[in-house]
Amino acid sequence: MSNFTTIKSNISIHLNDANLINFVSGDIDDATQDAYDEIVALSQCIIKKVTLNFQNNLNYYNFQDNSNYSSIYVSDFMATTAIFSNLTKLWLLDDKVLKDFDRDRVDWENWIGSCTWWAPCNDAKKIAMIPKPLIGSSTFDLYYWAQAPTIVNANSPLVPPDFENLIEIYATASLLESYEEFTKAQLYFNEFWGVDNEGNQNFDKGIFALAQRSKNISQSDLLVLA
Repeated sequence: MSNFTTIKSNISIHLNDANLINFVSGDIDDATQDAYDEIVALSQCIIKKVTLNFQNNLNYYNFQDNSNYSSIYVSDFMATTAIFSNLTKLWLLDDKVLKDFDRDRVDWENWIGSCTWWAPCNDAKKIAMIPKPLIGSSTFDLYYWAQAPTIVNANSPLVPPDFENLIEIYATASLLESYEEFTKAQLYFNEFWGVDNEGNQNFDKGIFALAQRSKNISQSDLLVLA
């Protein structure tokens, strides 16, 4: 397992090998953070849990609105994956969308009771939960896909060790592209996306392989918790 100091050093080596010598350390710092952000977002490899309070008479929960909903604000929230009610001791069902809510019950936004369903909204930061408690006197566990944290050089990335090289690959490709070394950059982008020399896509390599592993692990973890 490498830390970010090692990863950035490897990126510098790749750039030197490509005869790109006019880069600065700040460029590598920015490119590494961008690569980390992109990889975590695409693979959904970071899943976290936080316990929050059910809100009074509220259907729509926005976990990124610190101004209006500071008590349920989650700073690194990306999207919801599952919700467990600590009141009913049951997982909230996610087999409906908002149109189903409208079709099943016209006045669903006024339905009072213990939350049973949740559904995503058009804005990924928001979900709807029904029925809603008039008084939010209990809590729920929110399982969510998290954003990549800000890089600390001494830390290791929150990705499996055998996929850490994706950060180097993406950052190197991005820097080469920014210096208009498009042919060299494309070689790295192909490796990142799992494309071979003949242009064939292999979903068992690169970022798609990490995304599939993350999906398999998260599904098995939730089954164990259930």
